[in-house]
Formats: sequence, C-alpha cells, structure tokens
Amino acid sequence: MDKKSILVVDDDSFNRQIIADMLMKGGLFTVMSATGGKMGCELAERFQPDLVLMDWNMPGFSGYEAVEQLRANDKTVGIPVVVVTGVDNTAAVEKISEIGLAGYVSKPVVESELLACINRVL
Repeated sequence: MDKKSILVVDDDSFNRQIIADMLMKGGLFTVMSATGGKMGCELAERFQPDLVLMDWNMPGFSGYEAVEQLRANDKTVGIPVVVVTGVDNTAAVEKISEIGLAGYVSKPVVESELLACINRVL
C-alpha cells in the first residue's frame, strides 16, 4: 500500500510539528507543511496531496480564503480538506459545513480523533 500524502497548513510552527509527528508515527503518511494559506494552496497545486489539514484562523490569508482558492482551481478542487481549528462557535462550524469540507478536528488536537477523521476521509 502506498503512503498517503498529507499537507498540513498552519501558521503556528508548534501546531504543525505536533500534527506532523502524529501523522508520521505509524509510517502511513508522507507529510509536508505550509506556514500559511497562500503557501498551502501553492503546495497543494504543485504536489497534489491526498488530503489537506487546514488551520482556519491564520493571518493574512485565512483557511477560509485558502479553501475557496483550492475549490476554484481545477488542479486542487478534488483534494479533500479537513479543518483543524481552535474556533468553537456555531457560526464558524456552519461556515465550514457550507463550503463542503471533508471534516473538522478541534484544537488541541487529540491523536485518536485526528486519525479517525483522516481514516473516514481517505
């Protein structure tokens, strides 16, 4: 079985590293990371990962804006996106649902919840 590739997009280096460590632990995933939404979109177009884990609240180019750009690009429209965020309010969750994301994981990230969500998507 080929390793699945996952792109982790988060402006916080600590969060990126924690998530990457969780994903690489079992050797099932190849992980790449981006420091923000714009970089995440560029890497997604270039490398075509199997899944994008996207922080929602990032300065400059938010997760929402990044997802809109991914959905508008023929090369990335089919890549599933899971939001990983500390936002815990109904309006944000509704907005996430409206744009057709593959899933939602709350911060602080719990490894078992993250892996369960990824397994549902992939």
